[in-house]
Amino acid sequence: SDRTIKFMNDASERMRIDSSGNVGIGTASPSNILEIAGNGTPININSTNDEVKKIQFENSGVVQGFYGCSSSTPMRILNGSSTELMRIDSSGYVGIGTSSPSKALEISGANNIASTLRLKNTAPSPDNIWDFVPQYNSGDLAILDDGTERMRIDSSGNVLVGKTSANT
Repeated sequence: SDRTIKFMNDASERMRIDSSGNVGIGTASPSNILEIAGNGTPININSTNDEVKKIQFENSGVVQGFYGCSSSTPMRILNGSSTELMRIDSSGYVGIGTSSPSKALEISGANNIASTLRLKNTAPSPDNIWDFVPQYNSGDLAILDDGTERMRIDSSGNVLVGKTSANT
């Protein structure tokens, strides 16, 4: 027998909970725990005060990460310990590792790995990986191809190909 609970408005179904426990809003056949379908804005989190609105992800009661914002706080992605991982500010600037990006994309970190920009082409095989690594101890920018340094721009503006110093 059909164990579906339907929520109706006049003669139109607006929501259902099917026999598997899946909830469908705007769909009569939800294939996930929660499925929302429809035209316009499917989800709107709104509040009359300026508290942070958030979507939180948990696994066995442990917060894995969440997104939150308010009118005075930009869109942020945080990890489970509420550490900010990324933000998009009111100017549309994206900051990774920084809460105050000053360019369209700013990646900040306390060492070479944390501030590396990686471009990866996965086809054709094998992968092609290009890393742009600011050298925190010298101010140089190293450009690596699949882990091997191919070029460097030193802090004086010299472009070095196949070497890491203008003196070698």
